[in-house]
Amino acid sequence: MTRRTISLILDSLMLVAFVALMAWRLTGVPIHEWLAVALLGTIVLHLVIHWDWAVTRLAKLIPADRQRPSLSLLLNVALFVAMGVALASGFYMSKSIFPNHLTNARYGMWHELHESSSTITLIILGLHVALNWELISNGVRRALRARQAGEAPMPGEPL
Repeated sequence: MTRRTISLILDSLMLVAFVALMAWRLTGVPIHEWLAVALLGTIVLHLVIHWDWAVTRLAKLIPADRQRPSLSLLLNVALFVAMGVALASGFYMSKSIFPNHLTNARYGMWHELHESSSTITLIILGLHVALNWELISNGVRRALRARQAGEAPMPGEPL
């Protein structure tokens, strides 16, 4: 399996997990919390796979002649922060995995933060997918063509 295929599968799983997390009333709290743990694991894998991209983009911020960072980098940082707040607040107010017996007032405060950051994450995630749509569709097309042709991927084939 190529790195591109792994990335497509991983990214698709993250998207499905996030959509399921947004519909927590359908899954129930325990499944919602365990799905968040699984999503956190896939996010770490996603960052590992795309680490070179992140390092390259961050290196471009350092030169003095660079006026502003790319929209893609800003969006990715915002997505990372918003999702981090959503995950951290969700784990803090957990009822199943890390039971934290909060008072109603404290739970309400954390729940509000969790809901707000989740909604912001949803908006940024939509922008992230839209901004990367060409990469996503080209990757899927390329993977389907290779599969239909029965071709083995070339070693070291770029993403």
